[in-house]
Amino acid sequence: MRRILPLLFVNLACGEAPLCGGAECRIYGPPDGNILEPDGGLASDSGLDAGLRVDSGTTPDVGSPPPAELDLNDVSFLIPLADPAALWAVDTVVDGRRLIEESWATNTFPPFEDLNGGVPAREERIHHFQIVGVRVDHCFPGQAPLPSCRRQIRLVAQPIQVFVGVPLAHDSAAHLLYDLDDTAWSELQVGLRELRALANGRTRGQPLTVHPVLATEGLNGPYGQRLFRLVRRLAHSDALSQVATMNGNGAAWSFEATDRVGGLAVHNPIPRLGSEVVQRSTQPTIGTGLEGYDVDPAPTGDDALAYFYRGAAFLEDPAARVVERFQAAQALLDPAQSSPATHDCVSCHVAHFALHQAARRRADVLSALPPAFTAPGFDLRRLDPNLERAESFRAFGYFGSDPAITARVSAESAVVALALAESDGRR
Repeated sequence: MRRILPLLFVNLACGEAPLCGGAECRIYGPPDGNILEPDGGLASDSGLDAGLRVDSGTTPDVGSPPPAELDLNDVSFLIPLADPAALWAVDTVVDGRRLIEESWATNTFPPFEDLNGGVPAREERIHHFQIVGVRVDHCFPGQAPLPSCRRQIRLVAQPIQVFVGVPLAHDSAAHLLYDLDDTAWSELQVGLRELRALANGRTRGQPLTVHPVLATEGLNGPYGQRLFRLVRRLAHSDALSQVATMNGNGAAWSFEATDRVGGLAVHNPIPRLGSEVVQRSTQPTIGTGLEGYDVDPAPTGDDALAYFYRGAAFLEDPAARVVERFQAAQALLDPAQSSPATHDCVSCHVAHFALHQAARRRADVLSALPPAFTAPGFDLRRLDPNLERAESFRAFGYFGSDPAITARVSAESAVVALALAESDGRR
């Protein structure tokens, strides 16, 4: 939080919404959905978005619905920030069920620095975390002895603290992954169709951002209540298979994951790093460049993405070299070319920023390249203000009070929506 708090204090003191700018950004209050402070909102990025559409000024083709009849916000749900006492708090018990046992949370949830500069004790951390995102995955890649294709619900949790009436997310996160058996998967598909009906077209053709229906109705509206019931029926401690965490403090971050195998907690080796189970990164300066950025341990061998963050050679190198490296690195943004089982944590989180900045700084050779991923019928624009913040590593959640959604998550959401269409017999 060290990097964002000064700006938050300045904005709040001036009576402005913190870290927001553009037409759809709002600060959400208690679970009744009341908006504490309306703002202008999120403007789409006017520069080059190397993640999905290099020319982000191009109007996406959203005239016809996706073949799935499910859209991005029908399979990935970014929940409006609310008071930590809301039902979406991680430690809430519903019908006798917990999202995670407190003992496992104590051993896995990352530390964070609160607004007073304190670090809650390990056993207290779970009480600060709130679910801010829900994602569906028809085939999450597993590594032996886990199945290679796992049907899941993923809950994204961040520590939330209220400052001057405004809920703020700390720069740490825990991802709770729940494997679904055949019965649970069928129930999920029925639930998603019911939610789509409740949305009544309000998710159709929309880019991935704060969920449009939840933003309008609040968390206690018909849609929010149905989503909550569905999640709490299927995402419970007995089905929890992995906790993946990111611990950030505004200058350094660490990533790790713990699997549940045969009832035991097993550290998950990070892909491309051999037997390493923790990966760290540091960003010594604030700005739009990644020169001086450090990853430890870094992937070995020829790493196309590192070409754009280890130094500034790409600013002067020949066009052919820059284009070749750029197109190779774009694989990180295409679910057909990479997955959480093939690339390390830091690369997946930093790719959207590094490639966006590279495309802007070498527009002379990169502006005409095709996007890394396309999906006709889906609006794949990235509508958050974090592409100019090297210190924001959020993939799906919040940086302070701003939505943060990477190009990779939008692409994965489109893939999931299409896959659900096939399983539902709609293609």
